[in-house]
Amino acid sequence: MYKIDWQINIGAYRLGLLDSVSIHSSIELLADTATIQLPATVLNRALEVEDKIKRGDGVHIRAGYDGNLRTEFKGFLNAIKMKEGSIVLECEDAIFLTRKALPNKTLKMTTIRGLLQEVVNVMGGGYTARTNYERGWDKFVFDSSTGYDVLKKIQEECALNIYIKDKTLIAEPRDAYDANKIAQYDFARNIEKNDLTYRRTDEKDFEVTVEGITKDGKRKSVKIGTPHGDKRKIVISGVIDEAALRQRGQEEMKLLQYNGYEGSITGWLLPYIEAGYGVKLHDGEYETRNGTYHAVSVTTEISASGASRKIQLGRKL
Repeated sequence: MYKIDWQINIGAYRLGLLDSVSIHSSIELLADTATIQLPATVLNRALEVEDKIKRGDGVHIRAGYDGNLRTEFKGFLNAIKMKEGSIVLECEDAIFLTRKALPNKTLKMTTIRGLLQEVVNVMGGGYTARTNYERGWDKFVFDSSTGYDVLKKIQEECALNIYIKDKTLIAEPRDAYDANKIAQYDFARNIEKNDLTYRRTDEKDFEVTVEGITKDGKRKSVKIGTPHGDKRKIVISGVIDEAALRQRGQEEMKLLQYNGYEGSITGWLLPYIEAGYGVKLHDGEYETRNGTYHAVSVTTEISASGASRKIQLGRKL
């Protein structure tokens, strides 16, 4: 039987007490987050943390079995709160550094690459930007905006996975994944529970409508998919041409249409997996349903009683 071990450092301190940790990452959200819950009292004395740690302190969470620890989260302390007799520490990954004000200005004929560069310019610390996704705006206005605001707008309008890895701010299509980063799960071996259902593309149709305003001020819409199917509508701004609208619709259809499982599986800390990884499923009873899926989100729970990971599956790869 495996024994759960953990080590959490915040600023100059290492935590000696812990109720629980919840770590969440998703390709649909900007920041990976960690919530650390501590007891409010120890031996009938209030636990004082505000004079030892503060917002902006570095956070490093490591966990594993039998002393074999690996990094589960690295970021910054965002807030200290009291909740139902507990101290709750809310943390964000390096996206925390994008919550800085950008100079008010208007960019003309800019691209995703150009916007990412504007954000890393205010982050400090030698961060760089990278993207292979092409999208342009005839006008993009910074008006009391933070870097986080800009990234959120890009993510919503372009359906991109935006994250920071090794001091690089990256924007890529949500269905992008590294073929070398695949976690293997077997229903008979390392899946504790699941809420999966099997879906087929011929069982449900979708129609995606994408609306935007072109540079000449005219409203334009593009429809992708099957008329009379389940409706999805996306509104974006500053579109240069119809091709950008169509591309956004096609990205959305990729996420909606596939043959395979939908839902989630829950396992343990092993194998290691992050949002964006591939999830290779093996089902000995239904061999035709084996396949590799995109991990849309991963929620890791750690406490003295053990640890688990809940993986939300996306489309079949």
